[in-house]
Amino acid sequence: MLEPAALSRPVLFGPNTANVADIAHKLLECGAALRVADEAGLETALKRLFDDPDERTRMGQASFELVRSGQGAVGRTLDLIERQLTPGAG
Repeated sequence: MLEPAALSRPVLFGPNTANVADIAHKLLECGAALRVADEAGLETALKRLFDDPDERTRMGQASFELVRSGQGAVGRTLDLIERQLTPGAG
């Protein structure tokens, strides 16, 4: 899901997102994604996006902003762990 988001694209996904539930929720919450239930839902969502370039752009910008806001999270987490493991720190 993050690959199209990082490229400023709307994200479409199906109902089975248990292994990526957090990011799916965040993408939906910020208006960057559409969840489709089945093939007919995918067709409807694609038609909607092809017919509305403003919505495509808005969703793409929202998806990119979500990815950008999370950049550096691994580094920040590692810094926090290192501070906790370093004697005399924190």
